[in-house]
Amino acid sequence: MVVESGVIPVLVPILTHPDNKVLLPVLRTLGNITTGSTEETQAVLDGGILPYLPNLATDTTPDISAVGHAISRVLLRACKRSSAH
Repeated sequence: MVVESGVIPVLVPILTHPDNKVLLPVLRTLGNITTGSTEETQAVLDGGILPYLPNLATDTTPDISAVGHAISRVLLRACKRSSAH
């Protein structure tokens, strides 16, 4: 349902927004999506999140970097699972 809504390609570009009050909810939403089904995780990858993750994971705001790290770990596990098959 989330994938079909088309929200992921809308949210991903917002990851460059300079205001953390905008950025953090978007980042958390994408993080929640990545912890869903394999299809949802893949949709976030297909939505182009990877180029944004290094900056997010090293952000000086602890909440931003924590969520960025969490998403990175989920996506890494998903990639490892898919390459093992």
